[in-house]
Amino acid sequence: MNFYRILLFRGKTFQLIAFLHTIFKHSDITRSRTCLILCPVNVISNWAAEFAHWLSGLRPTIKVYQFSLFKTKSARWERLEKWNDKGGVMLMGYEIYRRLSNDTDYNFFLSDPGPDIIVCDEGHVLKNAKAGISKALNKIRTKRRIILSGTPLQNNLKEYYYMVHFVKPHLCEFN
Repeated sequence: MNFYRILLFRGKTFQLIAFLHTIFKHSDITRSRTCLILCPVNVISNWAAEFAHWLSGLRPTIKVYQFSLFKTKSARWERLEKWNDKGGVMLMGYEIYRRLSNDTDYNFFLSDPGPDIIVCDEGHVLKNAKAGISKALNKIRTKRRIILSGTPLQNNLKEYYYMVHFVKPHLCEFN
């Protein structure tokens, strides 16, 4: 009964963590070991706390990296390399992703080929094709893409289109 109660009171964060745990647990089938979660900087520590809370004691363990904790280029490079080699979840803010996506040194880790799964929390920030973050994310080659948004789209079909376009590029054309 407690499990069902938890599902009733937990939303998109819990569901995503459960999904990722399942995907990583069966990585021999899913071929997925790395996930990049892009989110506003002010919620990165909340994501890390939720992973720690819900996955405590479960196997396999999922290493969670908070990119914002690493300030130097060498420390960032080391962390991305470790994440890429060993797997896990990288939590990163949208703005730092946008800046690093233009740096060819980070291209392999972040966009070509990039992580196995990319998640955009508060995905309604992708509401404009001309925005820097939208341009950066459109370069990513990752095929497994998830958008989380708790914000209504205000009946704006263009905003909805850009989110769908990120998840499934070229599904439809918008003029």
